[in-house]
Amino acid sequence: AESALFARVITEGLCGITPVGLRKLSLSPSVPLELGWVKLKSIHAGGMCFDLKITRQANGHNIEVDHGQVHISHFISLGESFEIILS
Repeated sequence: AESALFARVITEGLCGITPVGLRKLSLSPSVPLELGWVKLKSIHAGGMCFDLKITRQANGHNIEVDHGQVHISHFISLGESFEIILS
């Protein structure tokens, strides 16, 4: 049971991953400046597999999503959310 809680702390706490639809996720990251970045590989959600890297900067977060040949890079300010649609 403890290992499942650790996974939820990373996905929901640091990355702020929330499913919105079958292939749609909302990201509301809260990576501490001291940590710098978080990278999750081979996330399986909505029948898809993708990699996620969130880099903390002084004024926000840079989000990178790799899904096959598709690469999404987006910057959000602190406290904002970003929705991605996997296809």
